[in-house]
Amino acid sequence: MIVVNPSFPAKTLKEFIAAARAKPGTLNFAMPASATQTHLAAENFLHAANLNVISIPYKGEARR
Repeated sequence: MIVVNPSFPAKTLKEFIAAARAKPGTLNFAMPASATQTHLAAENFLHAANLNVISIPYKGEARR
């Protein structure tokens, strides 16, 4: 799941990828603590989509 601010122009994953590619290194990406499954999955997606975004790690991970 990718969540963006409602003011972000992209409404689909395809539009998100296009927006991120249009401005490499300017979008921020929040993630749970480094080396968690969520972080690694997100980094894998970014690599596969050839995106250059700024990762901002946070302590901990959401728990149910």
